[in-house]
Amino acid sequence: MKRIHYYLLISCALFLTCNRNEEKPKYEGEVILTSERVKQGDDYNSLGFSFEKGKNIPYPYTTNGVPDLLVTHFIDLNQNLIVTFTSPNNQDAFYLNLTASTANEAKSWYNNYLEVTITNFATLADSININQVWTVQTISKKYAKLLIKEIILMNDSPVAEYVEVKVDYKYQPDGSRNF
Repeated sequence: MKRIHYYLLISCALFLTCNRNEEKPKYEGEVILTSERVKQGDDYNSLGFSFEKGKNIPYPYTTNGVPDLLVTHFIDLNQNLIVTFTSPNNQDAFYLNLTASTANEAKSWYNNYLEVTITNFATLADSININQVWTVQTISKKYAKLLIKEIILMNDSPVAEYVEVKVDYKYQPDGSRNF
C-alpha cells in the first residue's frame, strides 16, 4: 500500500512540475506586430501574430501553426508609408471600428468596446493608422480587438526596411462575441 501512495505522490509531483513549465498564452496586452523578415535556415520568413498562442510566429515555415495576422507595408509614389494587415486563408478577417482624432479618444472607445456586433468583415485591413480600433475575426471564428498605438518604419535589418506596429489587443479564445 505504501508503494502505491509513493507512486501516486511521485506522479502528482511530476504532473504539477510539467504544468508549471508550460507557458500559458497571453490573450490581452500590448504587442509589437512586425513586417520584419527573419532568417530560418536558408530561408527568410515573415513574422505573423497568433492570437491563440499570444505571440509572433514565423510564416510560412512554422510548426506553430498559421498566424492570424500578417503586417505588410510599402511606400507609395508620394513617399507615404502604407501599412496593411492580412490573414492567411481568411477572407472575412478585418473590420475598422473607429479612426479617432486623439489617443485618448481611441483608448476610451477601445476600453468600452465590449461586444462584437458587426458581421461584414473584409479580407484586407488597409491604411492602418494610429488611433484606430479594429476587430479581427480569426479563421476559427474567434474575435480580437486591436488599438493601433504606434507605427514605426525600421531600417536596421540587413534584409529590408520593415514596420513595427505597437497595439493593445484583447482576444476572446472561446469564440463568444464578448470581450
